[in-house]
Amino acid sequence: MKNDSGEIGLLVESIVKSGNRHMKTVTGNGNEWIREEFHQIDFGDKRLKERFFETAGLLSSKASGSIYPSCHGSWSQAKGAYRFFSNERVSESALFRTHCVQTQKRLEGHSLVFSLQDTSELNFDSHKKTEGLGSISKAYHKHKMGLMLHASLMVTQEGLPLGLSSLKCWSRVSREEPPQEKQRRLYQSTMKEKESIKWIETLYETAALIPKDTCLITLGDREADIFELFRVASSLKTFFIIRNRKDRKFIDEKGKKTTVQTALSKTPILKTIALTLPKNQQRVARTAYVDIRSTSGWLPIRNNLVYGPTNKDASRHIHEKVHVSAISVKEQPPPEGVAPVEWVLLTNLTATDAFEAEEKVN
Repeated sequence: MKNDSGEIGLLVESIVKSGNRHMKTVTGNGNEWIREEFHQIDFGDKRLKERFFETAGLLSSKASGSIYPSCHGSWSQAKGAYRFFSNERVSESALFRTHCVQTQKRLEGHSLVFSLQDTSELNFDSHKKTEGLGSISKAYHKHKMGLMLHASLMVTQEGLPLGLSSLKCWSRVSREEPPQEKQRRLYQSTMKEKESIKWIETLYETAALIPKDTCLITLGDREADIFELFRVASSLKTFFIIRNRKDRKFIDEKGKKTTVQTALSKTPILKTIALTLPKNQQRVARTAYVDIRSTSGWLPIRNNLVYGPTNKDASRHIHEKVHVSAISVKEQPPPEGVAPVEWVLLTNLTATDAFEAEEKVN
């Protein structure tokens, strides 16, 4: 997108959405929150600063809409917003840096905070004339075009949003390659060359904001099941709870080599709990009764090419391993004709008994 104006607009919208959730709980007034949040922003022009407050205030009233509807159908307001986003004095780094300062202040005084990392696909496939878009998915031999957005939302134990700690937006290169070639390319790529580096970079950026006496726990879906993320989180003395993507090699506490699933299958049930499953596109809302098991041991590095075949230090990493607790959640039995709830969590927090394991599941 020219002048990065589209990415700046997405940045403002993401911060506004985060702020909306916070200010609805705390203040109830979006415009006041925006002025307080960005009172230190400096564009070198007071009029530009006022235009920012006005534009962000309009977006906060309808954060899920595009610019024109958010401006209540006013072309003059919409044009003002577009001019703001394309102004050379406006940069996404300055906007986000100001927000991060406020996020860091809100983190103070909390003994425990969660970093919710997730990736979103922004679909602009119908915007045929928009420049700078990349592939977000491929169906029927046709790439859908848009942008990728990866964010970390900081929340308290009670679920109160404290702000964003990291935000990345990029366009993915459209490649025409068979699955085998893609697998070979990724296998031979260094971590820095992979899109997965977003998880590690976000962790570093988030950890830099955390106060000294605050515990950080990163939460992620199956896409975050990455050895390097586990290794970095442990080295930074932070914690993670990640959903396991597929069965991994595992070394139990006695040094026996096995797999995560095999090790869990040999452990007794710690507790059976009821999980409330909300309705989604694949299921109706229901209550699932699941058995919880847990074990602990070591995850060895998956292969010696994670760091790339040309890395001089690759041999040093072949024997690296990370200590984890593995927690199994399995429905017994599911309703007839319904796929059972069955997943595994990997964490570097302890889960030695029923209380600790259930705590991580919840």
